[in-house]
Amino acid sequence: MVLKLWSGTSIHALHLAKRGYEITGLEISAEMLEVARARIEDARPNLSQNTPETPIPLFLEGDIRTTRLQRTYDAVIAIFHVMSYQTSNEDVSAAFATVREHLTPGGVFLFDFWYGPAVLTETPSIRIKRIADECTAITRIAEPMMRPNENLVEVH
Repeated sequence: MVLKLWSGTSIHALHLAKRGYEITGLEISAEMLEVARARIEDARPNLSQNTPETPIPLFLEGDIRTTRLQRTYDAVIAIFHVMSYQTSNEDVSAAFATVREHLTPGGVFLFDFWYGPAVLTETPSIRIKRIADECTAITRIAEPMMRPNENLVEVH
């Protein structure tokens, strides 16, 4: 059993479910949850073709600093800098407390983070991403603002 913190739109959960893992996703964004649940429903026929036992991921709304699900997991995953978005010592401590509360003895916590010296060496830059189809065009502009004295990069 795997708990995925800030589970996003379910792409990784689907990959894990197809390999037989029971996944619970915890996501703070209602919009992300809506996308994740729709994606799981679309994938449901393919999941059940793998084996009848292929677990369907479960997605719950909650804050990784405060949610308590009253169960434990063999692994907790927080990838794509989830821990880096905890911007105060209190937030980091609370997120780690959530992990501790949900991890079975001997379980694994897998996470990544921004490494401060690397961020200062190769400073964040404005990134533009464009996608389009015949009906819609979307441009995403990510503008970082560094606050080195606070060990913080805000991305707008």
